Amino acid sequence: MTKQKSQSEVTYESLLAQKKELENQLNTLNAELDGSENSVVAKQINEFELEKTRISKEISITENSLEAMKQEALTLTSQISSLSLGKSKELIEAINKQRWFYFTKPKEIIFDSLTGIIWGNTDYIKLESGLRPAVLKSVKEKKIANISNWIVPSYEDYQTLLLKPQFPKLELLKVQNNLYFLFEPITYKAYPRVAEYYYFGLHCSSGDDFSFYTKSSLGTIDDEYKMTYFLCNKSFTNPEFNLKNKSADSINKKAQMSLDIFLSQKWEPIFEQSQIAEVFKKYYYKRPQLLKSLSELEAKIKDVEPRRNKLSTEFDFNVILKDYDLKKINFSALQYYRNAILWIDERLDSLDDFEADNSQLVQSMLSVQDEMMEDYKNDSDFKEEENHFFRDQKLKWRKIFDFGLDSLKDELISFRTEAEIKLNQIDDISISKNKISDLSKIEKEDRPDFYFFAEYTGNLIRKRMIKFNWFDEKSEDIIELLRHAKIWYEDYDVFKGKLKADFYGKCNKQSIDEEKFSEWFEEWTNERFLIISKLFNLISDNIEENKLTEKTILELFEIAKDYREKLDEFYLGERLNIHQKFAFVDNGELQEKFEKEIKLNDITNEYSGKIENLMFDLETSAQKIIIARWAKEWLNLQIEEIVRFIEKSKIEDLTPVFKESLQEIKKLKTQNFEVFLNDVKLYSEAVKQRQDDFNSLIFRMRKEMSGKKEKGKKK
Repeated sequence: MTKQKSQSEVTYESLLAQKKELENQLNTLNAELDGSENSVVAKQINEFELEKTRISKEISITENSLEAMKQEALTLTSQISSLSLGKSKELIEAINKQRWFYFTKPKEIIFDSLTGIIWGNTDYIKLESGLRPAVLKSVKEKKIANISNWIVPSYEDYQTLLLKPQFPKLELLKVQNNLYFLFEPITYKAYPRVAEYYYFGLHCSSGDDFSFYTKSSLGTIDDEYKMTYFLCNKSFTNPEFNLKNKSADSINKKAQMSLDIFLSQKWEPIFEQSQIAEVFKKYYYKRPQLLKSLSELEAKIKDVEPRRNKLSTEFDFNVILKDYDLKKINFSALQYYRNAILWIDERLDSLDDFEADNSQLVQSMLSVQDEMMEDYKNDSDFKEEENHFFRDQKLKWRKIFDFGLDSLKDELISFRTEAEIKLNQIDDISISKNKISDLSKIEKEDRPDFYFFAEYTGNLIRKRMIKFNWFDEKSEDIIELLRHAKIWYEDYDVFKGKLKADFYGKCNKQSIDEEKFSEWFEEWTNERFLIISKLFNLISDNIEENKLTEKTILELFEIAKDYREKLDEFYLGERLNIHQKFAFVDNGELQEKFEKEIKLNDITNEYSGKIENLMFDLETSAQKIIIARWAKEWLNLQIEEIVRFIEKSKIEDLTPVFKESLQEIKKLKTQNFEVFLNDVKLYSEAVKQRQDDFNSLIFRMRKEMSGKKEKGKKK
């Protein structure tokens, strides 16, 4: 049955699908990037380790494939190592191997991962030239790649450019065409307006071996020299970038700080290894973007879900209750009843919307609802206890299979009506003579905390939504189960009417006394009624709380149907034959009774075997126990009947054998097979043993009766 989906459900399912896709992408990235810290990867590592161990054992015993297996073991070791390290460590190692970083964004800078200093990339920016005061002033206001605080480098800063690997733009710093660079002048305490200026550049002695060329000059601080400046930026340096920190731990910390800087500034570094650049993008950009998108999507879902879940199995009244001022409502009777009406009206509106959104499913429930709402009518062929049972079952099922919303609406409306009456009483106080007194009376009247009122009515809705969802998921099984129950009831009605008449007519033709065949039909009725009552109780006691599935109960109906057919065949055919067989035999009544119960016991045993097979196919011990206890009365039917017959006939004292046998039979019905429910073999053996014991005891008593007969003849 296809359920018509509302727009809110379509939106919700679309968002969930998007969320699942994002989660799948994240899981893939997490496994790739996090290494053994990721649970999925850790599991994979464990599998590789187990496989590696297996292969290592095979290496020691299989010489023919020794080299191939060694290679496979090495491959697994490599995979384990790769997974264990994780991609973050690959990035750290790449930073440690590469000092100078250019960027696709921003292109104007070069980053030194050794010192944390940023230098300008002269391919994209111009050097600063001009008179010193003017340049120094402009530097303070300068922004390159959206970075402020640019400075004139110190002599030590320039020295770091020569550390290996050297600055990639050293060619620019060669002394040529009077291109000089100035670092801050050194002033003298004795002569505060006198400073020593250092002009410097680089000259190339051979190849790429650069060294500083410096020239100093004394002059007053007011002197202005037109110079060219090569700027740097130390916004991201810190003590960890100290060149003296050369331990492995310090080097890795520097690399991690470099990565953190790239991420915080959203720079896209150019790695010398192209595959590392892709890892960086995944680690620092793609995954955070996915996480952000997932977070935004979850926020959307959370925003949509409460509205959708107003009427669903997850309906949470607390979400809606946030819009109500509980303190104010509980303080005032007027506010209480006004908000109670508002609360009920909102829920009723939601129910109307829900019905409209699920109109197709609601329509499919009508047949079930109509049948459940019909009152039970007494059947003239039934005994009082039978009519009482079927009437009681109808009432129970009406409650269990009440999927419609009308009864729920009626219950909610009753709350609204009561609140409305209270509001009218408050309004009528305006024409009362004792207004203050009447107000006080209403204010002091008992009323539940509004939270409890909302919780109670909210739970009424949630329970109905659970039923609605149950029908949505299991409608075919539920309808089929109720169809079976109806067929069984109609069959029982035919049994008590037409089949009874047919049976009586057949017995009359065989000249059977009416008292006798009435007794037989009563026994037959008891067994038939036991079957149908236990099946109907199976529905009433288990289905609502899902103790047993609908399919399991349907299977028991089918097994019981086979039993019923065998039972009918016995009474319509073999029962008469057994009577005629022992009609003129000494102790014939006893022999007939024993013969009858043995035959019925054989039918029951066949039926119990089918129940046993079904029971051990169930998933849980709790379900097995339910079936075992449910079938116990049925399986003990012949034992109970024999005990009842012997005690009623008062024949147990005829011989010690009868008395002893009766006690043994009584013990059989007290046996508890639940202890064997975890072992199908032991359970089958125990049931089989009881069957054999029962037949053996019956045989023993029948033999005793034959012995007494022979003794009588000899006398």
